[in-house]
Amino acid sequence: EGSLPSQVFMLRSLRLSGKDAGETPDSEDTDDGASLISVPGSSSQLLLEQIGELEMKQASVLADLEQVEALWKKRRQPLLDEIQSLEAEQERLKEEELRWMQAAENSAPPAPGPPCLSWVDSTWFTCLCNLVVALNLAYMVGASRLEHAHLSLFPVCLDQLFLAWYALELAARACYHQRNLFVGSCSRVWWSWLDLGIVLSGALDQWLLPLLVPASRLDALSFVGALRIFRVLRVLRLLRAFWLSDFSWTERPFFGAFMAGVIAVNSLTMWLELDYNWPIWPYVENVFLIIYTFELVVRIRYLGCEFFMDKNTVVFNTLDLIMVAGGALDHWLLPVIAFIQSALSGGSQGQNSSTASEVLTILKMMRLLRVLRLVRLLRTIKPLYQLLTGIIESLMAMQWVMILTVLVLYAGAIAWTTLIGHGLLTGHSEGGDEEYFDSVPESLFSLFKLMNGDSSVVKHLTETPVGQLMFAAFMVLSNWAVLAILTSVVSDNMASSSAKAAQEDAELQKQTEQAMRAERILGLFRDVDSDGSGAITTEECRAMLDDRVSCDCLQDATKLSHHAIEFIFDYLEKPNDLSVGRLAGYRGNIAMYEDFLSHIDDSTVPADRRSLMHLTAQVHNLQRKVA
Repeated sequence: EGSLPSQVFMLRSLRLSGKDAGETPDSEDTDDGASLISVPGSSSQLLLEQIGELEMKQASVLADLEQVEALWKKRRQPLLDEIQSLEAEQERLKEEELRWMQAAENSAPPAPGPPCLSWVDSTWFTCLCNLVVALNLAYMVGASRLEHAHLSLFPVCLDQLFLAWYALELAARACYHQRNLFVGSCSRVWWSWLDLGIVLSGALDQWLLPLLVPASRLDALSFVGALRIFRVLRVLRLLRAFWLSDFSWTERPFFGAFMAGVIAVNSLTMWLELDYNWPIWPYVENVFLIIYTFELVVRIRYLGCEFFMDKNTVVFNTLDLIMVAGGALDHWLLPVIAFIQSALSGGSQGQNSSTASEVLTILKMMRLLRVLRLVRLLRTIKPLYQLLTGIIESLMAMQWVMILTVLVLYAGAIAWTTLIGHGLLTGHSEGGDEEYFDSVPESLFSLFKLMNGDSSVVKHLTETPVGQLMFAAFMVLSNWAVLAILTSVVSDNMASSSAKAAQEDAELQKQTEQAMRAERILGLFRDVDSDGSGAITTEECRAMLDDRVSCDCLQDATKLSHHAIEFIFDYLEKPNDLSVGRLAGYRGNIAMYEDFLSHIDDSTVPADRRSLMHLTAQVHNLQRKVA
């Protein structure tokens, strides 16, 4: 005997086979029911009724699904439109801010040139020019390698192409801006004069001098080298474009994740660099240092003075600054100092070699600042960051325990110096422990070692009964009592710090959930409140609660039952006092859904004396109205 689905399948198969055989409804009715009788274990009428019930339930579920999808689309589309409008407005504001910054710096009047050349001030052309400058700088770095590779013709062609591009760019800007390109405030036109100097120096070096001066005498001219230095100034154009860019991406999660990955990889390379000698390590460390310096510069550029004034991040920002400064001293400043020292001494060490060596040794110790990068890694991992915060707060609470420890050690040092060091109890014997307690400072250090379990300082003293009593008394007082107090203080402060951090996270998550819940509830009410009056009628409330989809959405958003929501609406109902909008002239009761939201938020707050007094006052007012 098959189950219900298998029987339904067999019944439908028999009916379909009968239809395929050309049976008519009449022939089916007059049939002896052989096709139906062949279904094992149940009657055909019962199966047909079950099929009908299932189809009705399926139709009902499909109808609910279509209604939910329609409501979802109805609520989703305005949110998507709002997101698109917000993104467009954000992009517009960013472009406006960039234009404002450029206008504040340039203060350029309207360009008098033909409008067809307005593309010279467009974003895409500026990006293209910056890309050409970057390629030119990369070529300048690798030009010597190309010459050693016997590709002397290729660098010459690239030089000519780059210079032709700069000349065409400057000519296009001059045609569009005309005299405004070189006449105006210094903060605006000095970039144009710099571009003009770069182009003129390049044209004189690459075009005019090769035509006027023989090639044999060209290298002998001293000012040719000075002209070629102007090529390096092209990096200023790239720095200017970088400085005027938008750095809001520095606060986005992907940049933080990227920096966390860089720090993790750098932490691994610090170990490999110490244990394995590889000539590539200095270049690897310079790459990391460039990334850290870039991050520090862009964050300072974006945050401004807030980078050093935000109390939540000032400690870590200061650590970042110290780390980058230490790396710059180690990898960039030390080679410059060594070069200057060698140039001044003529290659010899001279008389001040020892002093310079000590200075360089101190500066090389700045490499230890690389360990601070691990602190940044802890900051990116939230549980480790909370643990680090608890340790720091515990250290701040340990100050009184440390004072107590110093007082106990000082008192013990006075007693042990008097009794042991001066031989009051043990006498002056050779080979004893008196050497560890000759003075108060030595006694302090010896007792500190004894407090941490080093009993070698009382090796001979514990052979006597008096020494054993002194040893036991000091260990009970210092090791048991003081260390127990220290452990309890640290544990309590770490527990309270962890609880405080967890409470702050829970409060933040609660606020986020409340905001999302309020937005969902407002979305449901706004579907009913077409004119945005902030109120719905009693009939509309009842219709929302009677509608299955709306009621389920409202129950899911409020986490309340149907009866509780209905009770809140009944409590919030009041006579209509709106004189404008769709409810103007309506004589029934209305409910303000902002009051509904505030009531939902207040329902999670524990009742206090003030709320009870407010409730009592409302009851008295109702009693007076009834009376």
